[in-house]
Amino acid sequence: MKSIQLRLFGAFRKYQPELNLEIDSRATVQDLKEILLGYFDDEKLVLESAIADEKQILLPGELIGARTCLAILPPVCGG
Repeated sequence: MKSIQLRLFGAFRKYQPELNLEIDSRATVQDLKEILLGYFDDEKLVLESAIADEKQILLPGELIGARTCLAILPPVCGG
């Protein structure tokens, strides 16, 4: 197990500014999203959001690895 800090942006801010989670050391981005379904009541929002580290958006099958600070970025639409 490893500890990560997940920063929350956009629609997730109504919950809190960040979450501290314990995840499996071999977890993927998709595994993290499945964990997050237990924290947020909007499945569609979680599944359509991107997970990013300090430099880039991470792909669903990508291992979280040594990363300890991540962000969840909801889809954005503008006009």
